Amino acid sequence: MRILLRNVQLLSGPLFFAICLCAGAVDAQARNIGFLSTGERADPGVVNYLTSRGHIVTSMDPISDNPGATQALADANDVVLISETIMSGNAVYTDAETGNVSFHLQHHPGPVVSWEPYMWDDAKWVEQFGVQAPQLEIFNVDASHPLAAGLGGTVAVYNDESPRSVSYGTPGPDAQIVATADAAGDNATLFMYSAGDQLIDGSVTPGIRIGFFFGQSADAPNDSGPAFSIYNPNALALLDAAVAIPEPSTLVLGLLGFVPLALRRRHR
Repeated sequence: MRILLRNVQLLSGPLFFAICLCAGAVDAQARNIGFLSTGERADPGVVNYLTSRGHIVTSMDPISDNPGATQALADANDVVLISETIMSGNAVYTDAETGNVSFHLQHHPGPVVSWEPYMWDDAKWVEQFGVQAPQLEIFNVDASHPLAAGLGGTVAVYNDESPRSVSYGTPGPDAQIVATADAAGDNATLFMYSAGDQLIDGSVTPGIRIGFFFGQSADAPNDSGPAFSIYNPNALALLDAAVAIPEPSTLVLGLLGFVPLALRRRHR
């Protein structure tokens, strides 16, 4: 970053100011969050936690045949979270004539984070998915990735007295696998597609897509619905990291792409 700033100081003042202004807008901490959820189980705790972090959360339970409402919520917010409490079929739309299934936010340019693994395949994020037996940890966490929140290796994510499941899937080759549900590294439980990456059907995602590890209530001990209290500080740090990841600004990319050209002209 110091090298970049040293170089852009060679540019005219207005361009340097524009780059800084746009970068600041991209890195803003407080975000408007659209939360697709039923408001059950851990959902209220998630909302309260995110609100305590300075975010503004708007919740909605999606309806299958009303993708417009889901899209409107997404358009009004910086990032969309999808809880495991929703019916997975409510996040997709089935065309009555063709039978084709489409994720409501398939063409949404903003970030979407989902811990409802039963919609991952419909959204073309994974070829197959599953839920790992109740456990306390996730494995092979890539500390170098922004989604890892500085954590690495084997990371406990649930309180000692509350082992529960983690969701996993088999994403496409363009996905960045940040953590796995198993020590062998076979099942991705935290993964991300960047804008422009190919999904499993060959389509290109217009925005960041994150599969998040929070598990399913049906696989919790005694089939009991999870409470927010089961998540330990590591789990919350990972949630913070997922919410904070921004899409790159096209204006910033355009301006940064102009820097080498401006430098060449300056030194002629």
